[in-house]
Amino acid sequence: AILNPNGSIAAGYETVILSLKDGDSKVGTIVSETNGVLTLNSPEDGRIEIPVANIRNRERAPSAMPEGLTEMVTRGEMRDLIEALAR
Repeated sequence: AILNPNGSIAAGYETVILSLKDGDSKVGTIVSETNGVLTLNSPEDGRIEIPVANIRNRERAPSAMPEGLTEMVTRGEMRDLIEALAR
């Protein structure tokens, strides 16, 4: 995930962009999708429920982890980062 952040994003952490039929859009992580209702955890709106029938399009947003991190830090800094994340 550090070397290729957009390669594979763990379930529950993938950000989606929803385009709604009314022209609005919502961004967040999917909490659940049951009985025709998608529950989205949005940074702007908190937890919201959207009827699936109101969704025109879904697309995966890029990872919050920056691309090219290995080019921005030294080997020692990368080692320290991985060690801190492993705790």
